Amino acid sequence: MEAPVPSRQLIILDQPPLERTRWAGQAIEAAGYVEASQARIDEVVKADADAARALRETFLDPDAPQKVAPHYWKAFQSLYGDQPRVGIYGTAWLVFAPKVDACIVDWSGLGRISPETAKQLSLEEAMQARDTEITLGKAFIRERAAVVPEGRLLELPDGIDDDARVAQTVAFLRAAGLAG
Repeated sequence: MEAPVPSRQLIILDQPPLERTRWAGQAIEAAGYVEASQARIDEVVKADADAARALRETFLDPDAPQKVAPHYWKAFQSLYGDQPRVGIYGTAWLVFAPKVDACIVDWSGLGRISPETAKQLSLEEAMQARDTEITLGKAFIRERAAVVPEGRLLELPDGIDDDARVAQTVAFLRAAGLAG
């Protein structure tokens, strides 16, 4: 794996299980970072024969993130290697990146039961499924976030709107010396 750019600051934002949210991009920009495009990174990975093979070979492998991490980091470096401050969406980057400066997570997306699923469950079953998803989702991401320096993980409170998410994220990054 390539070494990180010594002066690069990398922040990760996520609102699992959503693929991307508007507030995250706004927070990245407001904090003075370039937002990395996962779609562009995916294109570079898929165009690399070794990376594409690794993706196919690890499709159902529980250790897939660790095995494909070097390919994602190489693609990231090819696109953003010259950028001193980069923000990216998705906690998979806690595995893909060799160094993360901060991680911001909004849990409000966890535990939402689709109307189709709700029709198939009793109220008690739906509540149990929601609670299980929240518990397991948080534990999974918190385990991954062990690579984040102490005091650099922000878990946004429930019930706040996008403007508050952006404001709290930027204030957190400023307090950590990571935003202008």
